[in-house]
Amino acid sequence: MYLAERGQRALKRMTKELDLNEAQQKEMGILLLEAESKKGTFENEPSREDRKAMKNKIRKILT
Repeated sequence: MYLAERGQRALKRMTKELDLNEAQQKEMGILLLEAESKKGTFENEPSREDRKAMKNKIRKILT
């Protein structure tokens, strides 16, 4: 439940700051939940490739 709550807070903040529409909110919510579930602990830090892929996905959602 904690991961979902963190994702919801992040989505709410992004919606406000980036003025996301409903479709973008839905896609970003899925992306954030996926990222939170992968992260888990500090031992599972995302690699450079993972971070780059995440940035590309976010750019695609925002355009």
